[in-house]
Amino acid sequence: MSQPTIDLRSFGALIALGLCTALPALPAFAAPPCCTIVSIDKATGIVTLRDNKTGKLEKVTVNDQKKLATLAVGQPASANLAEQPVAAPTVKPPAAQAAAPTAPTAKSASPQAPAPSGNAVGGAPTTAKSGAGITVVSASYGLNVNAQTATGNVTGDIAQTCNGKSNCDYRVDFHRIGDPFPGRQKAYNVTYSCADGQQRQASAPAEAGFGSIVSLSCPVAEGRGVINVTSAAYGMNVNANTATNNATADIAQQCNGQANCSYRVDFHRIGDPFPGRPKTYTATYNCGDGQQRQAFAPAEAGFGSVVSLHCP
Repeated sequence: MSQPTIDLRSFGALIALGLCTALPALPAFAAPPCCTIVSIDKATGIVTLRDNKTGKLEKVTVNDQKKLATLAVGQPASANLAEQPVAAPTVKPPAAQAAAPTAPTAKSASPQAPAPSGNAVGGAPTTAKSGAGITVVSASYGLNVNAQTATGNVTGDIAQTCNGKSNCDYRVDFHRIGDPFPGRQKAYNVTYSCADGQQRQASAPAEAGFGSIVSLSCPVAEGRGVINVTSAAYGMNVNANTATNNATADIAQQCNGQANCSYRVDFHRIGDPFPGRPKTYTATYNCGDGQQRQAFAPAEAGFGSVVSLHCP
């Protein structure tokens, strides 16, 4: 019996065809990292990059909040960070410490009213402060690990919280400011000035990022009072009985101890007591002279209306 003949040319063609169909398409190469993230201001979306070759700093604005939430200090990044998604490494608490406490979750019910254009919602309140008070110069998390890359890497958050106040107790939380050196014990250092121009310092030892408190204080000018919030209500126009004093804590934390304070009302932070109903906002305060004063925002106040408190 004759043996069947194999056409090697056809067989080779089949092998080549099989190999071609089995090979996956090669992915496009992303832009190589050129820089390292040294600070993130989540309130403004500004991310500061350090060029790994020249050491120069560059600021970019990331408008995508989901992308911004994935970024972390110490993470490599490409020059086109604002346009390209960047995968952030998982933030791990230092091994010698217990798991970090979980921050309280803000109420998320949304008022059923159209948001005015130009008002951002969510995140920390925008609080404009003026007059004598704290001015944060620099804040660093991890100077004891690497002074060169940690200097000034967390200034934005404490500046937003404390600037303009006479006194400020700031809680260091790595969930908010990021972890520049995962697994390493990190100290927290802040330098600030007061109306007298003198620079002062406050610090917390390692590991500071699990809620350590740093206290900043400036002397108040003689004869000038400071704000003391006694009550704040969101939705008095809907139900005065249940709304009285329902929003005091947040504005008191932001404004107490200042001579002037512009507070942004944000329902993401203070909650929505009456979903679907337009709500006013009223704050009552004194300046240490026994006189009660009020600041008011009409409905719907919770989409970023600003109330201004002032002491003579």
